[in-house]
Amino acid sequence: MFAARAPPARLESRRGDVPRSGVTTAMKTRSKRSTAGCSPARHGGSEGHPPQGFRDLFRELVETSRDLICTTDAEGRFAYVNPAWELALGYRPEKMLGRPFKEFLAPECVDRDLQQFSRLMAGNTVSGHETTFVGEAGRRVRVVFGVAFTTTDGTVLHMNGAGLRLTGYASVEEVRALPASTFYGDPAGRQQIVDLLLKDGAVHAAELQARRKDGTLFWIAINAVLLRDAGGRPKHVLALFHDISARRRMESELRDSECRFRRTFDQCPIGAAQVSVDGRFLLANEALGKMLGYTAEQMVGLHFEKITHPDHVAGDTAAVNRVLSGEIDHYDTDKRYVHRDGHTVWGHLSLRLVRDEGGRPLYFLPMVVDLTERRKAEETLRESTALLSSVGDNLPDVMLYQIVRDREGRRRFTYVSAAVRRFYGCSPEEAMADPERIYGRVLEEDRERIHREEERAFEAFRPFASEARMKAPSGEVRWSFFASNPRKLEDGSTSWDGIEMDVTDRRRAEESLRTVQKLESLGIMAGGIAHDFNNLLAGVFGNLDLARRRSQDPRVARHLDEALAVLDRARALTQQLLTFAKGGAPLRRCQSLAPPVRDAVRFSLSGSNVTARLDLPDDLWPCEFDEHQIGQVIDNLVINAQQAMPTGGSMTVAARNVTVADRKHPFLPAGRYVTVSITDTGTGIPSRLRARIFDPFFTTKQKGSGLGLAMAHSIVRQHGGCIDLESELGLGSTFHVTLPAATGEAQAPAAEAITDPSGCGRILVMDDEQMILTLMKAILETLGYTMVGVNDGAQLIQTLEDEAEAGRTFAAVILDLTVRGGMGGVEAIAEIRRLDATIPVFVSSGFSVSPVLARPRDHGFTDSIPKPYKVADVARVLERHLKKARSPDAPCGVAGPEHRGR
Repeated sequence: MFAARAPPARLESRRGDVPRSGVTTAMKTRSKRSTAGCSPARHGGSEGHPPQGFRDLFRELVETSRDLICTTDAEGRFAYVNPAWELALGYRPEKMLGRPFKEFLAPECVDRDLQQFSRLMAGNTVSGHETTFVGEAGRRVRVVFGVAFTTTDGTVLHMNGAGLRLTGYASVEEVRALPASTFYGDPAGRQQIVDLLLKDGAVHAAELQARRKDGTLFWIAINAVLLRDAGGRPKHVLALFHDISARRRMESELRDSECRFRRTFDQCPIGAAQVSVDGRFLLANEALGKMLGYTAEQMVGLHFEKITHPDHVAGDTAAVNRVLSGEIDHYDTDKRYVHRDGHTVWGHLSLRLVRDEGGRPLYFLPMVVDLTERRKAEETLRESTALLSSVGDNLPDVMLYQIVRDREGRRRFTYVSAAVRRFYGCSPEEAMADPERIYGRVLEEDRERIHREEERAFEAFRPFASEARMKAPSGEVRWSFFASNPRKLEDGSTSWDGIEMDVTDRRRAEESLRTVQKLESLGIMAGGIAHDFNNLLAGVFGNLDLARRRSQDPRVARHLDEALAVLDRARALTQQLLTFAKGGAPLRRCQSLAPPVRDAVRFSLSGSNVTARLDLPDDLWPCEFDEHQIGQVIDNLVINAQQAMPTGGSMTVAARNVTVADRKHPFLPAGRYVTVSITDTGTGIPSRLRARIFDPFFTTKQKGSGLGLAMAHSIVRQHGGCIDLESELGLGSTFHVTLPAATGEAQAPAAEAITDPSGCGRILVMDDEQMILTLMKAILETLGYTMVGVNDGAQLIQTLEDEAEAGRTFAAVILDLTVRGGMGGVEAIAEIRRLDATIPVFVSSGFSVSPVLARPRDHGFTDSIPKPYKVADVARVLERHLKKARSPDAPCGVAGPEHRGR
């Protein structure tokens, strides 16, 4: 049996099971020479082979010893190593077994140790030999062999060379005669070891003070087993021991150092801890515990994930692994911790890894500075800044900026919101680097004025506000409103915090409002002019028509026909003028779309360089529409197509019957419709403009008013239809006008000539224009009627009452819609119906687009006669209603009984 110890060395850790200050090793070889020893006879055994009881005790001593114990074969290969080897060298036993011990020696020890091993194999004794083993990561461990046998009363029977040097004696013979008390400085401690041996049969790593020959005391660690004789009585003690004085001294120094460290650690105002390599707290100071809501004791055993915000766990784990692998030597970060009550705590973590002398990780030393209050302040500042930036960046057509102007008048932007990209086509950084990217966009005619206004505001140190025209990156000129407030800076310069707004739309809206106001004024004027003009036309129209009917000279008749045709076009022109007047409503008649579409196309393209191909089938379903208004729609669309082909070209105007299924069109309900499509071969309309082409005042033409398509869209919608657009750049556009098909039959145009003036009876006519009364009298007499004329509604009611009292009646009443300074037709109809509920009453007016004329029955009238009119227009209305109402037996000039007044 051989024992060894390591000379005193610096203590690196308290965590290892094998102190570096005293490692002992026993080596047993497979030589034929047996090891000496006593064993109880009752356990049996043969020479060279200890009894089973001894082997069990020896195995327990070996397995639990902190000494390095092994066996080798004759070639020096390890056959057994106890667990202490792994703790000392870092190699697992299976990695060492079967390998020569020389592979684990320090290079400088190999030759010498192999010689000593050869001496041992030759039967010689080797004691007091020192050598050095090399463990993992180059870790070096020095060992020295030593062993001792004693009796149960402490008498030394044998001590090897290492033991003699430790105790200071020269030979085994010198120590054999000495009593046990000679070797122990603490008899009570020795007695405790003896008692344990007698009780348990072995002691492991027991520590006590020993005494050297010169009387000095030193500390040893003992592993011992009790050997019994054949009768089971205690006889000898086999002890392995090593000097642990240096370790004990360093432990004492370490305790003092730890005490100082602990006071520093605990009282440090910064959170500090010791964390195992698997992430659990070994120590924590009060500052860290207070920061996280724990006591220092409660922190021990917690895993770092328990106190780490979930968002940081993955990042911390990855960083810790990088530190463990040696990729980085430390880890610093700002992170969120989870307080014991659940709220978030911000801290700055500085993490270092402590390694042993062999480079193996021992534990982490984290230091944590509480950043919660600072982060709150920073977060508040960030939120304020982010709010300002968010508001500035998301305000529509608004840019925020900050300009600093030094004492010399130089300006520079210190802040520009992201809207600068929309306004000026540059980034905030580019604008701050070069202010001319913004100032250079001001139109030259506005630049001097803005500069003067800025200078006056700067000198007076007062807010500045103005508007100027800017040239956008697209080349478009837009209006911007500037407003800023000044404040003095510490260096004497002035900061102007301002806002810039794109007010182009506001300017355009104001211009549009002025246009609308002008149009409203024009509408009022147009309505008055049209009314008066229609009255004049009525006089001219009616009298020419009467002259034409009475003329017997073909040449005169031809000239009169031409004059009537011109006046008919003048009547259509008046209808367009009335479009600007308020209250217009279509005068619908059930007819085919083909004739008015054909006439409108030919009239619009007259004298132009554009030709039209017409495809208007005869079997189109009839529609109810105002011929003049739909003609105006076609006229606007044809002119629009013509302007899309300034160098000339051709267009196609086609009509077809269509049936719309349920929910197949976004605006039209299911039913029958007629669609008129106008296709040009022009440049097409860009997609970005298609949604706006029907907006009032929107136009891409230099001289356009922006009202043509808007007016067409409004008219079609009033007719219950819609206008759709198809367009592709470079290939032209197609406008589809779709109107509902009528349920009744188309009305055939009335004949212009009246060959049978078969009218009979008196008709009461009210008009404030004497010329109209004279004309109407001539027309009615031509048709066979007699007329009684009055100038206003009050006269009309009085006449009806007087005639009724006299027993005289009227076949019909014709009322002017408006009377200057008197009762008009709408006011008079209520009184008329009070007197006679069934008498035919016709409304007539120069406001031919009045809703009263469009829907006369809704207002109590029988029908309408728009001005200007010809003989045939009056005849058609009277024949349609009076022939049905007159009794076949009633005498001429007397209405049927159902029309007698009260």
